[in-house]
Amino acid sequence: MSSGGWLKGRRHFSRGIKKASGGQYEEALHEFEKARECHPKLRNVDSCLGEVYIQLGRNRPAEEHLKAALDGDPTNPVVLHYLGRLARDRRNFKAAADFQQRALAQDPVYAEASLELGRSHLALGDRAAAVSAFERCARLEPDVAESRLAEFAKERGS
Repeated sequence: MSSGGWLKGRRHFSRGIKKASGGQYEEALHEFEKARECHPKLRNVDSCLGEVYIQLGRNRPAEEHLKAALDGDPTNPVVLHYLGRLARDRRNFKAAADFQQRALAQDPVYAEASLELGRSHLALGDRAAAVSAFERCARLEPDVAESRLAEFAKERGS
């Protein structure tokens, strides 16, 4: 593979990151796909595609890309976290908790993974484990915990 393909791929990848950060998800998808065309083995393209597809509410392609990313890096905590969120969305709370625990094993200060772990434990009926995970999230990032728990309470109609 030529270095020109890698460089062109990196440019598209960088543009994709900027587009995704600005909420321009369809444009980000286009840039990430162009990055892949230029250099098929460019790192992190699958994880970024997975995250963008989640933002677009297209969970099937999101999961496909995240699983491909996990094949390349089985310890990536962000990919594990997103796969856990997708499992929770499918109401597979056991798998969701497992993914979040794996994410936390790799990054013990990942507040969002702690929060999602708590949500999964709560859905599984394990209140003590849920409280422990929520408290961990609150210690790690109090602002995240407060805003996300308020969203969660609203979802549950509490």
